[in-house]
Amino acid sequence: MARKVGLMSGKAFVAIALLLLVSMVSAIEIAATASVSADPAISKSFDVNAYLKKAAEKVLANSKALAEKAATQAGYTPEELKALEKKVEAGALPTQAAVESQKAEEEKALAKKQGQTQTQTPIQTPTESAKRVASSSREWRYNAGQAAVAVQNSDSNAASATMCLIYPPKSGVAAGEGRDYAAICGVDLGGGSYKPTQCPLSVSYSWGSDVGSITEYGVSPKGFGTAHFVAQTTPAAGSITADFGAFSCSAIIYAQAGPASSCSLAPESAIVLANGSQLFAAACADSYGNAVDCPLFEWGTDATDATVNPVYSNDSTLFTAGSGVQLDRRVWADHDSMSAHGFRCEASVTIAPQLDQAVTCTLAPANADVVASGTLGYAASCYNIKGNPAACPALGWATDVTEGWMEPFGGQATLHAGSAIEDGKTVLAAFRGGGIKFKCVASVDVVYPDARDCVLSPSAASVAPGGSQIFTAACHDAAGLDTDCPVLGWITDVTGGSMAPIWANDSSTLTAGQTIEDGKGVYASYAVDHISNGTIRHEQVFKCAADVNVTPAVPDAFACALSPSSANVSVNGSQPFTAACYSKRGVAVQCPALDWTTDVTGGFMLPTPSNDTSTLYAGQVAEDGRLVYAESPAGAPIAFICNASVNIVTQPQPRPYACTLAPSAAEVSVGGSEYFEATCYSKRGVVLDCPTLNWTTTVTGGFMLPAQSQTGSTLYAGTTMETDRLVAASTVDFSCYASVNVTKPQAFAVSCSLDPNAASIIVGGSQYFAATCFDSSGNATDCPIIDFFTDVTDGFVLPPASQNGTTLYVGMVAENDRVLVADAGNFSCSASVNVIPVGGAQSCALDPNATSVHVGGTQYFSAACFDFAGSAAACPDLNWTTTVTGGTMLPAQSPIGSTLHAGATMEDGRTVTAEAQAFSCTAFVNVTKPITGPVACNLTPSSAAIAVGSLQFFYATCFDSAGNETNCSVMDWATTITGGSMSPLQSAFGSVFSTGPTPDYGVVIADSGNYSCAATVNVTAPAGAQSCSLNPDAASVPISGTQYFAASCLDYYGGAIACPQLNWTTTVTNGSMTPLVSATGSTLQAGTVMEDGKTVTAFDAAFSC
Repeated sequence: MARKVGLMSGKAFVAIALLLLVSMVSAIEIAATASVSADPAISKSFDVNAYLKKAAEKVLANSKALAEKAATQAGYTPEELKALEKKVEAGALPTQAAVESQKAEEEKALAKKQGQTQTQTPIQTPTESAKRVASSSREWRYNAGQAAVAVQNSDSNAASATMCLIYPPKSGVAAGEGRDYAAICGVDLGGGSYKPTQCPLSVSYSWGSDVGSITEYGVSPKGFGTAHFVAQTTPAAGSITADFGAFSCSAIIYAQAGPASSCSLAPESAIVLANGSQLFAAACADSYGNAVDCPLFEWGTDATDATVNPVYSNDSTLFTAGSGVQLDRRVWADHDSMSAHGFRCEASVTIAPQLDQAVTCTLAPANADVVASGTLGYAASCYNIKGNPAACPALGWATDVTEGWMEPFGGQATLHAGSAIEDGKTVLAAFRGGGIKFKCVASVDVVYPDARDCVLSPSAASVAPGGSQIFTAACHDAAGLDTDCPVLGWITDVTGGSMAPIWANDSSTLTAGQTIEDGKGVYASYAVDHISNGTIRHEQVFKCAADVNVTPAVPDAFACALSPSSANVSVNGSQPFTAACYSKRGVAVQCPALDWTTDVTGGFMLPTPSNDTSTLYAGQVAEDGRLVYAESPAGAPIAFICNASVNIVTQPQPRPYACTLAPSAAEVSVGGSEYFEATCYSKRGVVLDCPTLNWTTTVTGGFMLPAQSQTGSTLYAGTTMETDRLVAASTVDFSCYASVNVTKPQAFAVSCSLDPNAASIIVGGSQYFAATCFDSSGNATDCPIIDFFTDVTDGFVLPPASQNGTTLYVGMVAENDRVLVADAGNFSCSASVNVIPVGGAQSCALDPNATSVHVGGTQYFSAACFDFAGSAAACPDLNWTTTVTGGTMLPAQSPIGSTLHAGATMEDGRTVTAEAQAFSCTAFVNVTKPITGPVACNLTPSSAAIAVGSLQFFYATCFDSAGNETNCSVMDWATTITGGSMSPLQSAFGSVFSTGPTPDYGVVIADSGNYSCAATVNVTAPAGAQSCSLNPDAASVPISGTQYFAASCLDYYGGAIACPQLNWTTTVTNGSMTPLVSATGSTLQAGTVMEDGKTVTAFDAAFSC
């Protein structure tokens, strides 16, 4: 019975293998002569099948005899031998440990049995127990020379092989590569002795492997089996087997990945914030795509100011961006790519701006009309890559308005338009620096004003020599309605006189010369220009005038008072009021033509203007607390206003019959004061409004203020101590009295204070300041008579002296850091005053006014400002601060809003504050635990209009299930725009959209697989002119002659469009162009040289003709 022998090992067999390998090359060369797939040419002279049949019969017979002999010597019974045969056929092989564990015992047994002591070289064979032939570790007795001779014996002299070994017994072969293997056969001589012999050929002789293919096999004439093995292309562990029919043997083979031949970087593309970092990792593969360890790479990048660290690494490097923004940059890993076997891989990098950097802007207003020669303010708003407000960098401003120019200040600028009427002009704000460039454009038309005529006020004036007079212009539209005036030119024919300013839309001040004269005038006019075919036509639209006489000076009115100071007027009734005016020194002077007004519902004043009296005509609404005003006219040297209080009653009240004073008796200190209030009654004792009462006193040196009043008056005592004095309030019909004792003076006042001690007053408005005095102990005491004065421009106080306080009336000049002073002679106190413009912001509010922000999150707060009336007003620059621990506000100063960047501390009750010089507002913030896991996203901007050939960065913002902003996962970026592209295609941050070559409409999509978001994109034709032509396009010009060339421009679609400002040049010798810059045309002034082929060129930055 045949016995299959497994893998053999041992020093003796290795020695045999080394001797046999010397002849392996020649054996492989002739292996085809004994190959199963022999060459047909050889088969003609050698019957392979007949030879194999005879060889098989001989091998089987010999193998059976040898096996039975070996089994008997080993002590196998026939039943055990059959069981062993089945087990071996089933592939049950022993473990290496089992073989080694019995090796020593079997060597001792063999040495004792055979009486041998020389060195033995064992052949390792499969084993399960000491009694099985297949599991013994018997050794072949041979020397290297005898083994080589025995294997080379002829078939007739060779013993039949009963076992084999494949050399090498364990090996690795690169994927797709080949290797030769040899099978060495042996004979069991019995008694534990084996010797090498020729391997037999049989019908079933074959080689096989589960990790590759056998491309050729056979038996060499030198007696051992040969095969050529080619490994599969994927790494795996397996074996190669030589099957000789009666026995077989195997060797371990590892199909191994080959050397690295390519690589890739992860991520393949990345967006890195300026000065930020990104780790790039390399992965390598062999030529069949199997992952392998990477060799040493040299890492590099073409991003400016960027670094990679380390430069030499097998696996990864850290890319650190510079401060500039850059697109389409690369990071690479290079392994000797200039050689035949080198390779290189790359990743794309976009360096994006930081979140506090502006990348886009808008202008407000975006579309507007500006009056010729007028001005228009523009404000720029800047935004970061998330679309949130960001501080604008220093913007450059420009305009193509003819003769127009921009006056920048901060993030704003004022357009000063020229005098030409024109359409389709632009204002541009732009920035370029640090790799960032952006611009925003607003369209503007230069138009006629609505005004069609004007009137000056006053229409006539007398001005002292060297004096001044303000003239105010009022304009009217074509329908005669009031409208804003454009910028007017102001002139005068007064000898030595001047106007300032000479360009103003509302008013100008005449400063007279020193000549006394009559019949002079002040003139305001408005004119525009029309440009056509290189010529300018001047048009005066309207003009108005006022008469001026230069006369000797008279004192100017400084303040006024109305009589009566209060009145009750019946519904639909009337009440005359008389005005008295005073100079700065309190001298009564002639009132100017006062403007009379009232806030009585449905009421009006006639006549107005009037320099002395006007009558209130009441409406039909009964109401209290209304006022009648008399105000200095516009242009008066000093602005002032006075008023009287009015109650509108439903019917005439009964005539008062009597009155009482409260207090009815009073103790007043020397130099002190006491207020007495009057109450009037009808005959039936019903309380009525008092008529105007005359107030008097018998106190020595005392007086009453006011001397006439319906409600009450204050006694100011003299310096004499006395008793049984009186205060009287009387009319022609009745009187009432109060007794007064003048007592010793109170503690002497040594200091004072004003309330309020600081005030902001609207131009033309007023504020009452109350005075409080203190003695040397700091206790409040009566004030003496205090003089009040102020440095507010055109401001005054009434009363100018008082024990209690005064009212400050401010002028029409907005200014800060003015003061009101109260001076008692031996002490004084003051209050600070700011005079603010009408409609200026006085308060603010934040939106949201309360919110929660997660740790490390952001929240944008917008500011809204309001004037005194609660109407919306433009905010000044606000300073933004927060009490959030570790939090910051960006930008720190902004008139519109700022973003809170929360710290890492969870906390409640924190604040965000926006503060101006005069006011502030606060919002409340809770910092909560971070929320992660995006479930939705949106893109910023959500829609964009982009010119052909431009780029637009889209930023992704993600939200968790609670709606809180969180980090995005990596998303795929795509667009439906024809010819458009996204870079990078995968990013958790954002991607840059590049337009195609033609206008189109579509979307940009970011998709994570679990959620997606999109933004609409309108790819537009480039704005403005794209080409130009000149008319004529050829001309002959005489020496020293002229020729006008008109420019016409076309837009992207070939339609006519206004040209921008073009630069004009010529190659004509000694020729010149006038003007050198024009949007319509220019005139060539030829030189004195006759010549041909010369040119006239008009050009701007984008095109020329």
